[in-house]
Amino acid sequence: MNVPRHVVLISLDCLRFDCLGCEDNQQYLKRHRLDHRVRTPTLDELAGKGVRFSQAICTAPYTTSSHASIFTGLYPPRHGLRAFLTSKLSGTAIPLAEKLRSNGFVTIRSADGASFFSLAGLDRGVDHCLSRADHALFDVLKEHRRDHVYLFVHFFDLHEWYGFCEYPYRQHHNADFRERVEQLRRLYGTERADSDIQYPLVKDSVQAAGHYDVLFREYIHGITKFDQGRLAWFMRNLAETGILDDALLVLFSDHGEAIRLDSPSDAQRILEGAPVRIEPVNHGGPLTEEVIRVPLILSAPGGLPEGEIIDDQVSLADIMPTVLDILGIDPESDPACTSLDGRSLLPLIEGEPAEDRAVYSESWVWSWDDHLEFVDRCEKAGELLVPNHKASLYQRSIRTPQSKLIIQGDVPVGESSLLDKLKPANSFRDIWPFNLDVLPGCMLFDIQNDPFEERNLLCTGMAGQYAEVTDTLYRVLDRVCSAERAVEEEAIGYKSEEEIEEMKRQLRGLGYI
Repeated sequence: MNVPRHVVLISLDCLRFDCLGCEDNQQYLKRHRLDHRVRTPTLDELAGKGVRFSQAICTAPYTTSSHASIFTGLYPPRHGLRAFLTSKLSGTAIPLAEKLRSNGFVTIRSADGASFFSLAGLDRGVDHCLSRADHALFDVLKEHRRDHVYLFVHFFDLHEWYGFCEYPYRQHHNADFRERVEQLRRLYGTERADSDIQYPLVKDSVQAAGHYDVLFREYIHGITKFDQGRLAWFMRNLAETGILDDALLVLFSDHGEAIRLDSPSDAQRILEGAPVRIEPVNHGGPLTEEVIRVPLILSAPGGLPEGEIIDDQVSLADIMPTVLDILGIDPESDPACTSLDGRSLLPLIEGEPAEDRAVYSESWVWSWDDHLEFVDRCEKAGELLVPNHKASLYQRSIRTPQSKLIIQGDVPVGESSLLDKLKPANSFRDIWPFNLDVLPGCMLFDIQNDPFEERNLLCTGMAGQYAEVTDTLYRVLDRVCSAERAVEEEAIGYKSEEEIEEMKRQLRGLGYI
């Protein structure tokens, strides 16, 4: 294929894999009677112009660690950026921007969540860093129309607050959001408050009533609004700069969003119209399918096939080596890039047979009490302090297209007898932990025949039948986790008052403080 002149990465934070209108697998949405609500003509058009991977798996269910894998081609134990807001990218990891800048590219980052990237060391190698500045971005691109450009764009519109547009691309861009919040406020009898706290108060009222499906509908509505609003506008303006005429475009999400049921029987009760208690819509905890499966689309005019769908399992860690492969840049030209966890997807795109491959994901959690104490200390100090949250490794998973093994709890791997020592965890997939006292355990799901992860095969009384597959997946997990001993975490630090204020604003807007 012809080597593209430019590279454009677009990250749609918090977009589920099945929330594209062109995605045929709607079984999760049908379960909640929401499949008819997904309308994404802009994303569908982009998918029709390129190659869409239907089984792309993220490496972590939160922004920083997942993007670190996307940029470096490494799993979290090797890139060092693991628990949210406690560490930054290891100095030994080479991000894509740094690699491309050394190959003559002008590197640009435009992000809604700019502080998350700068604090975590994810801006290394970037020449121009923009924050919520779409119009300014188009001006910068025009200035560099004669250069080779690497552009990374990050959108937060799909994250909470659902339906809130992060950038004023037109007048009254959030009028509908305020109207929907007001309707819910009246419906649930929430007290009236200032606009910057009205949504959290309404959300609390909805959750107190146990109506989490209402929040999920708002999430779906927000996707439709973004697709037909800011994203459509952005793509039109981006096309007018001319960059897309000769660019490799990679569009993805860093993680999904889940609405989880309390027990397997709840599925039938929903179908029968009976009320059920549903856990909040969220991400960041359990490594469930709706959270770790994400959209991934690649396109290049005249270079990659159009309208192709690849169902083979891939990892978001494959993006970096794929970009280098398409550009003809040898990863081995830099010693730090010689042993990536990710693999180039170009052979799959060109029709080579897929290997039977397992991919890795992990999740860390905070102590909620420690988090609240941290917020209290920040308020008393009048600034956002360097985080010192106590975080715990909550879940690690190895997934194949057929099976998923989850090791729960911060337990060492490498002992051949470990699986004998671990007790099976929940028979049903795990719910969000509200403290760090996570009981060590293991779960094995047949995700082909049990996509909702309702039957932990190690709890069935027939665990012996699955000893071989469990042992095979565990050996892969052991190989991945053995790398963590060689990577030292680097603490996050804040550079300026402006950075502190921006991070406080973003954390408050996302519901973290």
